[in-house]
Amino acid sequence: MTSDDQAPDALLERLAQLSLFEDCPVEELKNIVRQSGWISLPAGQLLIEQGAHSKTLYILLSGRLSVVLNYGEASERRLSELGPGETVGEMGVITGAPRSASVVALRDSELLRIPDDLILPFLEQNPQILLRLFGRVAQRVSHMTSDRDNSRRPRSIALIPLDTDSDWPAEAQRLAEAGGKQGYAFRLFQPGDSLSGADGLEAAERAHDLVLLLADQTGEAEGSAWRTLCLRQADRIVFLVSAKSGGRQASPLPPHLHRDRRRSDLVVREQPGTKRPTPAKTWHAALSQADWVHRLRPDEEEDYARLARHLLDRARCLVLSGGGARGFAHLGVIRALREAGEPIDLLAGTSMGAMVAAACALEWDEPTITYNFSQAFVKGRPTSDFTLPLVALLSGRRVSKLLKTFFSDRQAEDLWRPFYSVATDLTNGVPALQSRGPLWRNLRASAAIPGLLPPVQDGGRFLGDGGVLANLPVEFLLSPKRGPIMAVDIARDPVLQASEEEVLDLEQPFWRLWPLIRAKKAPSMVSILLRAGTIGSERNGEGRDQIDLLISPPLQEIGLLDWKAFERAREIGYQEAKRVLMERDSPPAP
Repeated sequence: MTSDDQAPDALLERLAQLSLFEDCPVEELKNIVRQSGWISLPAGQLLIEQGAHSKTLYILLSGRLSVVLNYGEASERRLSELGPGETVGEMGVITGAPRSASVVALRDSELLRIPDDLILPFLEQNPQILLRLFGRVAQRVSHMTSDRDNSRRPRSIALIPLDTDSDWPAEAQRLAEAGGKQGYAFRLFQPGDSLSGADGLEAAERAHDLVLLLADQTGEAEGSAWRTLCLRQADRIVFLVSAKSGGRQASPLPPHLHRDRRRSDLVVREQPGTKRPTPAKTWHAALSQADWVHRLRPDEEEDYARLARHLLDRARCLVLSGGGARGFAHLGVIRALREAGEPIDLLAGTSMGAMVAAACALEWDEPTITYNFSQAFVKGRPTSDFTLPLVALLSGRRVSKLLKTFFSDRQAEDLWRPFYSVATDLTNGVPALQSRGPLWRNLRASAAIPGLLPPVQDGGRFLGDGGVLANLPVEFLLSPKRGPIMAVDIARDPVLQASEEEVLDLEQPFWRLWPLIRAKKAPSMVSILLRAGTIGSERNGEGRDQIDLLISPPLQEIGLLDWKAFERAREIGYQEAKRVLMERDSPPAP
């Protein structure tokens, strides 16, 4: 709907502050203000429909918009989110082509509508602004051809309590203080506060890193007027639940939130002294909407600091690659990171990297993680249950038993820190993100090297080793980027090396090949399959340019199946991580 009561002077001042209108004559801007329309767009309403013809340019003044391909269809895909100061429709203005995507309001938004009979003459008189629009068109085209969601960091977050079992105002205040201790400015609005006026939401968003809108808990699905306002004004939603009642007192979600396109998270406030995370499936409706599940233990200050970083999209992410026995180096890297006091907020991995990442997300201490992995892989001999190779060389039962032993009945969403593993959807030929469901089963799928271990059936698809397409699964943290990314790549060093002096005959009878394989002068079938399972992802390299700190331990002397190299690989990872951290933290040479 349209509103024309905005003060022209205030609007002129806001336009002059935008980079798009830098160096633009004041009289030109005044003319735009006089002849343009002011639009108030309620949350959930379409601004632009894909395929429509229009040369109107919109400037987002407040709120948040989502750019969506195939809006409302099964193939719908979010391209990006737009924040204040960004333009909408510049491609249609410049090219005259139909709208390439739909644009919908994620929250109540206000825009300036500049019609084509005004913007086109304006651009002719101000070619520098036309060039800036060309730059934005180039960015939008790049975004449309990329799988990444190029969203801006959220400015306001609605905290929605689903029960009354915790003191949510105190918890919200503690969260804001945790952000403040890290140098971030948080502003908390609570029931009874006003979002309008000089000290309201718009001013708070400009003056703070993040605004928290704490809703009241009414027990009703529709909620109060304040709760509705919080939801309409937020860029992102966080559902708050308490483990105290086990979900028995939780109120239902408002019906419209089941169709909401905003990012959302579930925060479980645990009971003091809790040793094991409360199952998140207790709050099924909220869990189905959530991207991540976070835990708040009242006696763990770092939990609040970690959540603050997540909400700011500044979570410290750690991604671990697959690589068989070389994965023991990950244990040394984890030890070095802990000793250095490096925060680890979100963990991810493929194959062996996924197993170590899961152990870290469970917060296993140094003796526990060392003992469990030594028992599982050094003494457990996971690659020794050969079978008639109808589906794979190994039966897989030994690996499954070991994973069940150490990860028991855990669910991937029920760890102390957010975690995901990656498998390969062999049926559809795409990577498969695993952040829900039985943890041991997800890890088993992530490690199922085709031909070596049987794939894992998941509904109507078969899942295999994630290393086939994403051995270092960074790309899942880029839609949008969750924060600084540390990655450990243990698969870069050569694995299958041939001697230049001696040419091997690999077609000779097996009784002649076997001594060569035992002496590691010829590759075994298992090592060939392991290596073949990661070549595709290395050539892809999706997201590597977004890694902020890369650790690549020198592991060329350790084979993929050299389980007895446990201590050696662990020490190599430890020393290399210490070296990289020291190099990062050292002052630059004069």
